[in-house]
Amino acid sequence: MKKIDVLVVGGVGIDQIIKINTFPIQYQDALLVGPIKEYVAHTGNGVVRGCHFLGMRTHLLDLIGDDWGGDLIKKDFEKAQIPFSYCLTSAGTKRSVNFVDKKGQRMSFYDPRHSEVESAAPCFKMFSKPLLTIFKSIIARYCACSSFYHGLCQTNLQNNQSF
Repeated sequence: MKKIDVLVVGGVGIDQIIKINTFPIQYQDALLVGPIKEYVAHTGNGVVRGCHFLGMRTHLLDLIGDDWGGDLIKKDFEKAQIPFSYCLTSAGTKRSVNFVDKKGQRMSFYDPRHSEVESAAPCFKMFSKPLLTIFKSIIARYCACSSFYHGLCQTNLQNNQSF
């Protein structure tokens, strides 16, 4: 088995950046903005890239959609030569829309798409038994610590459902 220094689980998606002059944005029917740009982004993406470019052996695992966002992510990771394993989810690729003002302040609208652990279950079958055990442990700890996923994971862990 290939050695990995850093395994990042989750956290890749597409960000859409919309530059505005200032907050708050006054309501208008239409507002002209600078060019709207889309990037492969999110926290796990940043962590795996930073570690990779510092010379660590990295790997990212996440769910992506069978859509243009998923295709963009696969191409981007291939170009950067960062190992990436994924499972396709019918929910689509995670996205966020970010308004950024001239001071750099940001307001993010996040669409988590597949925040359900059940949608990840088929993905876990591709791992070897030792890695799967470690991965389940990571998921359990993550669920215990994350307020965003707390209710969902608490339910799954209490019901002793296996991933």
